[in-house]
Amino acid sequence: AGSMATALAAVMAAATLSCHASGEEMMRKTRMMSVPAFSTGLGRSLTGRACFEDGMRKLCKVRRQPHNHLLLSMQSDQARAWKSFEEWAEKAGIENSKIKMSEFASGLRGMKAISPVSPGDILVTVPSTSVLRVVKGQSRMPARLQGYVSDGTWQGMEWWAQLAVLLLWEKGHARPASTEPSSFVRWIEILPRSLNTPFHWKEEEIQQLQYQPLIDKVDKQKREWRSIFEKISRDNANFEEAEFYNACELARSRAFSGPYVGKVPKDQMFLTGLLVAVSTQLHLLEASQAALGAVLVIGGILANTFLFPNFLGLTHYVIAPMIDMINHDGRSKSIVTYQALQASFEVQSSADFSVGEQVFISYGDRSNDQLLQYYGFVEMDNIHDLYEVADFEGKLRSKGGQRASEPAVKTAYVSSKGLDEASMTKAKSMFQDEASARRAVKEVLEQELQSFPTTLDEDEVALRSRSALQTSFPLALSFRVSKKRLLQQVLQNL
Repeated sequence: AGSMATALAAVMAAATLSCHASGEEMMRKTRMMSVPAFSTGLGRSLTGRACFEDGMRKLCKVRRQPHNHLLLSMQSDQARAWKSFEEWAEKAGIENSKIKMSEFASGLRGMKAISPVSPGDILVTVPSTSVLRVVKGQSRMPARLQGYVSDGTWQGMEWWAQLAVLLLWEKGHARPASTEPSSFVRWIEILPRSLNTPFHWKEEEIQQLQYQPLIDKVDKQKREWRSIFEKISRDNANFEEAEFYNACELARSRAFSGPYVGKVPKDQMFLTGLLVAVSTQLHLLEASQAALGAVLVIGGILANTFLFPNFLGLTHYVIAPMIDMINHDGRSKSIVTYQALQASFEVQSSADFSVGEQVFISYGDRSNDQLLQYYGFVEMDNIHDLYEVADFEGKLRSKGGQRASEPAVKTAYVSSKGLDEASMTKAKSMFQDEASARRAVKEVLEQELQSFPTTLDEDEVALRSRSALQTSFPLALSFRVSKKRLLQQVLQNL
């Protein structure tokens, strides 16, 4: 018995050591093999913010705040909620030793550096067990939602609506009070109650955008969200419309996506080590053969992570507490990645940040249309902004262009680099020479700029004036200024 116990102890020790060694070596070799290029859809509470300019970067000012005693009470409540969230995050295995939540002078909530940050430093790590997630391409509804909404309704919803329903369930909305409280409650308590997006604006405020493509998108969004709510409320009459819309906005603004990797079981790594240890201890396999088996198992994990999701077309959409508190800068190169062997989501810094400085990541190549519609803010110097030209071919024909062969280009896209390649190619095919095509394109863009009800100069004066402090007007004003500047910049380069 003693020899068996000794042998078993040796096997277990060897298994653990082998597992640890294999894992460490594989992690070292595959550190840069994390699932890349997640499309982040993160967002923050920007309610009460108005964007003005201070040099090249936007300066965000806060509208009138409550009386001092109310403000102090609100700040105290907020501080307690943040502290509770940070305590929960630590217990949940979330690591963010270099940054922490803060409110900046503009009234903007975000994350600041509490120690010097260099490129390559890990800003946040969130275990996959501490996130909310839905998988597109996977039909089953989470078991805990049974009876909350019908399976048919769930299957027919887009990912963001599914995440919204999941978030509301975790929040305890429209479910019996007797059910077990969510483990995410401390995080949910600090989420914004509303976003200042065009979805909530009055019609006259929406018209201040002076940009039909976004006006049409917001109108479609309202109809779509209303339709989904009606289906859900037929399943569960306790759903509240305003709560559902808020959850949809949180899902759209705070989620990121990437290939679904499933659960990477840590016990597979343990069993890999155990396989090597037992096989060599009992002389069933040579060490090299056992090690090959270990490589195959680890290779299977990596294949499951990097190959199969793309093959199966599975995508997961994730809201990761703490990561979702970091604000966006379109110039940032920091993105969210999935560390397969650690089964965690990670943000790695791409820049230097000093102590006290706000830390940023990129939510992806978001235009101002996307930022305003789903996040509630505008980047005045957005390098990813686009201007849409509707009926592009028709407008070229009005300038003397000949009807072109297929494929048709109904909408052209203008960026800071100029007209998109497909549209420019189409323009060249409609005229005898490139010079004529470029002149026609320039005339079309000049017409676009002249078609606005107000000029760029008038808008910039208004943006600097006190009249810009009214309701949602400064956001609409900032938005249309960004579009007009983009057109003007491209025209100067044509």
